[in-house]
Amino acid sequence: MTTQNVSVGYGGSQDIQDVAEVWNTTGQLTYDRVVETPREAIIAHNLNLYIPPVLIVVGSVGNSLAFASLSRRHLQQESVCFYLGVLSVAHTVSLYLSCGLEWGSAISGRPHPATIQDCLCKLWDFSKKVFESASSWLLAAMVIDRFLATCFPLQARSVCTVFIAKFINSLIFVGMVAINIHSMWTFEVVPMPHGKTCSLSNTQHDFETDAWPYIAATFSYYLPTLTIAAMSCVILCSPLCVSNQTDDTDEFQRRLSWVTLALSLLFLLWSVPSIVHNFLPYVMPTTWMYANYLPWRLAHVVLQLCKYFYYSVASLVCFAALPSLRAETVSMLCKLCRENTGSTEHESLHSVSENHRPLLYREDSKYGRPSTTSYV
Repeated sequence: MTTQNVSVGYGGSQDIQDVAEVWNTTGQLTYDRVVETPREAIIAHNLNLYIPPVLIVVGSVGNSLAFASLSRRHLQQESVCFYLGVLSVAHTVSLYLSCGLEWGSAISGRPHPATIQDCLCKLWDFSKKVFESASSWLLAAMVIDRFLATCFPLQARSVCTVFIAKFINSLIFVGMVAINIHSMWTFEVVPMPHGKTCSLSNTQHDFETDAWPYIAATFSYYLPTLTIAAMSCVILCSPLCVSNQTDDTDEFQRRLSWVTLALSLLFLLWSVPSIVHNFLPYVMPTTWMYANYLPWRLAHVVLQLCKYFYYSVASLVCFAALPSLRAETVSMLCKLCRENTGSTEHESLHSVSENHRPLLYREDSKYGRPSTTSYV
């Protein structure tokens, strides 16, 4: 039996003894003790084949409409709306960098772009981690914003502003770039028995490859998850979300809180199981991993699809909970349709009037002046 280096978690790896299975480019899995293709591999192949295109289409349309509507001046007065606009962009980029490229390479039969050259591998891993971790911290910033608005409403008027939100957004992206910049020199294309993969260098053993990936995972993934879970519990128990006031401003603030809670719940539904799943190879004995590696790998595929599902439907949650966002979107689409229709009608009327203009006053195409030709 051979040793297979299996990537687990956020940039980490675990040598699992006596595991000699390989997931090849067709989504199938060969296993030295199994003659036929395992059922888990068939399920994973079908999930990766049919679900990603639906998520990509839904996420692209929903996030694009959400960003366009949230960029309107009426909604840009709220800090949470600014966070939601940036979050829709981060979700779209993350969806294409992970789900889009993987599905495209699988359906075309060509290698993943990150496995072609080392520079593409470094850039792809760095970009993917920056946007995925930034989306987690953006949601955490939204939850903290709602926590301040709920528990400290007077102080929140001077703290929960669009200016502060822009500053925090810049701080988040700068911090995630600094934490994940190690991918630019620690990741490379590594040859594997079934092809090539983009992962940590096998020849480089230092602090940046042995310890920093776990530190980066803590600050990029685990810490924002803990923050979101803790602050969401506080918001859920706050009087703002359960009050019966009828003031329009209070109603809008309550809806923003419910949107934040709904997004937090969707995030925790896939992130918490992912954390448990990533830690299993480190805490379970090798014999357990050897006996349950196929279900563990299938669970990894399902959790990845759950993450892509969150990226796709987050904007739909905003549309469902915010009537003002729906109204802005409908108004924007109607205005766009009227402009296109009006432009088309104007061109048609201009063409008709030009064709039915009296010939004595028709412009001469050569000299650009009224023609003097008479047909009488």
